[in-house]
Amino acid sequence: MRRVEKFVRYCGTMFALLFIVLIGNLLLVGVLNFWSDSYQAYVSAGSIAKQLVGDAEEGYTMPEEAIWRLEWYEAFAFFIGEDGEVLWEYHMPEELPREYSRKDVAAFSRWYLRDYPVYTYLLEDGIFVVGKQKGTVWRYTWIENTDTMEAYLRYLPGILFVDVLLVTVVPFWLVRRQATRGERERTTWIAGVSHDIRTPLSLIMGAASGLKEVTDEAVAQKAELIEKQTLRIRNLIANLNTENKLSYGMGKWEREEIILSAFLREVMCDVMNRQPGEQYIIATEIEKELEQWVLRSDRSLVRRLLENLINNSVVHNPNGCYIKVWLAADKHRPKMAVLTVEDDGVGISEAQLKALRKPARMDKLSEHGLGLRVVRQIAALYRWPIRFERGDKGGLRCEISMRVSRGA
Repeated sequence: MRRVEKFVRYCGTMFALLFIVLIGNLLLVGVLNFWSDSYQAYVSAGSIAKQLVGDAEEGYTMPEEAIWRLEWYEAFAFFIGEDGEVLWEYHMPEELPREYSRKDVAAFSRWYLRDYPVYTYLLEDGIFVVGKQKGTVWRYTWIENTDTMEAYLRYLPGILFVDVLLVTVVPFWLVRRQATRGERERTTWIAGVSHDIRTPLSLIMGAASGLKEVTDEAVAQKAELIEKQTLRIRNLIANLNTENKLSYGMGKWEREEIILSAFLREVMCDVMNRQPGEQYIIATEIEKELEQWVLRSDRSLVRRLLENLINNSVVHNPNGCYIKVWLAADKHRPKMAVLTVEDDGVGISEAQLKALRKPARMDKLSEHGLGLRVVRQIAALYRWPIRFERGDKGGLRCEISMRVSRGA
């Protein structure tokens, strides 16, 4: 499912980026439109018209400042009296008539005057017109019924919401469906491989156990090596199967009540019965007050967590070490138990410790391998705080805080 989450984050980022770009473009268009000559000429038509002085008998004049503004806008202007005759003009094209009927005025007041874009302003004694050259201004009029516009305003938020929903949810659903199918196929395949490999591994382990009983010491040593490596392969397959289910949410995990102290001793007995080697000493310590406390979780996952922590100490300390597993009550948080697994082995570097404290990445496996990765995923599944530290004797220590409750 993490691929789906990554896709969702990517879509969200792209949507936010597109929204920012759209707003930026609208602002840029607004600024360009404000500073363009056509817009300035449009908003200035009224202010220029107000500077026209005179009357029909004496004639009309325009101050130099207004003339300069017309020059700056590369515009022409003229004034039509009440009888339709042009009483004043400035740079008015020769092809334009000097007299207009009411019909002519009604036509060009909203559109074009013989392909010249014009802006009109109504004065007390006539109409003032500011025009631009052909092909310099694009104008379009959109007319809608009031009821239609009100419907647009009423339903536009809903329409936009549905559009955004379709753009985000449909791709998410398609990718999630495809990813789920692929993850289910991968989980089924790994589970099938785990099942198929179990029988030959059991046969190899049985044969190796039989060879260990022979009198030839060299053969017995090789048989012991075969048995250890077979156990390692079986553990690796089990971890791979668990890791895949945890990563893609395909596992069905129970939440049963486990008496933690008894379960811990059971797992420790199983580990010691497998005889990791005489060079390894495993000790278990449980506080008395936790003897009857229970943990609600899946038994197989808790077992996998414990076995992986112990196996990690064994694998990284081939010359042997002392491994201590103890369960204690958290003195600062009630109803919390702290499970600690610590060894006195070769320890861990600062870089490895730093990597273990970072969030696990799907595309990168830590130097401590798949085992500790599964431990961290199990802790994350139950939201158990987990800490990796250097042990008091230089080895590796892992502390996991678990929520427990008093048993019946």
